Amino acid sequence: MTAIFSSLTTIGTTQVTGSGTSSNDADAEMIEALASLRPETVSSTNVLTVDNVSDTWRWTRNMTWRITDAASAPSGAITITFPDAPERGIFGFVNDCTQDATITTSGQVLEAPIVSRGDGAVLAHDGTNIHRLAGTPSESLRAHVTTLDKLVTATTVAMWVADRAIVFDADFAGSGSWAKNVASTGTSVTFSVAVNGSTIGNMTFGAGASTATFSTVVASTYTVAVNERIEVVSPGNLQSMDNIAFTIKARPT
Repeated sequence: MTAIFSSLTTIGTTQVTGSGTSSNDADAEMIEALASLRPETVSSTNVLTVDNVSDTWRWTRNMTWRITDAASAPSGAITITFPDAPERGIFGFVNDCTQDATITTSGQVLEAPIVSRGDGAVLAHDGTNIHRLAGTPSESLRAHVTTLDKLVTATTVAMWVADRAIVFDADFAGSGSWAKNVASTGTSVTFSVAVNGSTIGNMTFGAGASTATFSTVVASTYTVAVNERIEVVSPGNLQSMDNIAFTIKARPT
């Protein structure tokens, strides 16, 4: 990250001296823009919105932004929303929160970049979208599973071995599912998610529901070590369910 942010010096010089200000003013503005990180805190609401009125000056003047946890720390993935306009150009972003952060605009069309907790990135704002120019992408690891044969009760539906250390966030945040022909009456259908045979969470379809609610039964996050086995196991009663498709999301440690 040192190399990435050192390159901002040249960029900042160009942006500021190209504004038509006098040399002294330009130097002062450049120092202000480059030497300080604009601090912001994110609370348990998990969101931070920079509006286009009171926050415009700091949006356009600060070269690098840094977020940290508020006293009531964020409880899940963070979303930072900047205004569509004015166009910002290139800026740095440092995420010192305990959660990953999606950096977007109120009118973002393209997929918004994610900056992992403890990481940073060089981004660019084009007036509509925010783009990643440099920095390590927050790599989402997803296991995609679709069962095409008739499901069997109390059996392993899917199993894989972690090829790197990964983390499941609380309630398997970012995961999704779909089921076919779940009975509209009766009890819910709960698949367990286990690591090396120990249940760490569940995927529960309510009566008649085609999508599941994911939940974790361990700590808010769970780390899986390299070569540990992850399994999804069907329950003893499937309530006429035929097939399921699901995606379980994790992230690198």
